[in-house]
Amino acid sequence: IKRGILFLGLQSFCYSHSDEDINKTMDAFEEALSTLKNALIEGNIRKYLEGKPVQPVFRKP
Repeated sequence: IKRGILFLGLQSFCYSHSDEDINKTMDAFEEALSTLKNALIEGNIRKYLEGKPVQPVFRKP
């Protein structure tokens, strides 16, 4: 969201997307994945998080 893209695990492009839309999305993915790569290399993902980590919503009784 910070980069203007809402990503829910799947990104589909269609003819209604302009070249600018697609390039903006690809740039955001590249930046986000580069950050993730650095976090994994450092072994410190929490350092790169903004906000609290996601917690389970549903719990088994």
